Amino acid sequence: MVEQIRMMNAYLQAALEGREQVCQEIVVNYAHVYRKPMRDVLAMISVGLMDSSGFEYKDYHKVKEMIIKQVLPRWERLGFNSEEEMKENEQRYNNDEQA
Repeated sequence: MVEQIRMMNAYLQAALEGREQVCQEIVVNYAHVYRKPMRDVLAMISVGLMDSSGFEYKDYHKVKEMIIKQVLPRWERLGFNSEEEMKENEQRYNNDEQA
């Protein structure tokens, strides 16, 4: 629990300073050490920093923007090379379903 709080505080500070690379490294390292998916770590940060005590909404908004930058697009998470490729695959799947 203490490690989570330290990690979230470090992420908060880096996000408020606009240090995207540092935020990415914090998430990757925590995910690696505790064997968690990066999305789970980002969700934990988001939920953990919802309590506004100690900072304002605009600060939380900066944190949310940083988290959104680090979440992979849906097409990339699914293993496609582009959004267009994913849509083509979905369309082929839907056509096969209808046939």
